[in-house]
Parts: sequence; structure tokens; C-alpha cells
Amino acid sequence: MPDRVPVTVDDLALARAALDATRGVAGVADISRGRYALARTFGLRGEMVEGVQFTASTQGLVVEIHLVVRLVPIPPLACAVREAVSAALTTLGTSVTAVDIWVDALQLTERDEARL
Repeated sequence: MPDRVPVTVDDLALARAALDATRGVAGVADISRGRYALARTFGLRGEMVEGVQFTASTQGLVVEIHLVVRLVPIPPLACAVREAVSAALTTLGTSVTAVDIWVDALQLTERDEARL
């Protein structure tokens, strides 16, 4: 397993960009803190972004995103999140090796519940 990346102010900017890109994908209801372990990016003065975590690799950054999703097909949703996050971070000059998606919860609407 790669070593954890020391967090800097720039890491918080990257985490916020990944968070914004993720929230813009249809089917994403919210960001999760993580189901079994907290996924966070910490910064100075106690600042943090929950649901986004980074790990360094020799090829670039591995991004971990924790999601609460709506009742949609998961594989296309995961692909869309991967593409959005990778594009957002690449635009900021960061090489992205992988974007790992964790679906931690499902958020159903009343309409979804009626269909089930």
C-alpha cells in the first residue's frame, strides 16, 4: 500500500475540487464520511474535507471518494464520478493515477420507495 501523502493547503484545494466535481454528477445524493473508517483530508488550523482522501503513488495521486447515491445504476455513476474528478484535478495540474469510488449508502426518494 502506498504511503499517505503529507497534507498541505494545496491538498485541501484539491479535495474541494474533487468534492465539487463529484457533487456535480447526476445520481450523487451526497458525500459520505466513510462507512467503516473516516475518509478525510486535513489541513492547517483544523480545516478538513470529509469524504475525500488521497494516497500518493509513483505515477500520481490516488483519490478515494465516498458517496451516498440515489437509485441509479452504479457502474455508470462510478465512471462519471471518476471522469469528473480526474478532469477537475488534472485541470489543477495534478496527475491522477486512479479514482476509487466507495458507495457507502443509498438515498431513496418517496417515489423510489413506492417502486420497490
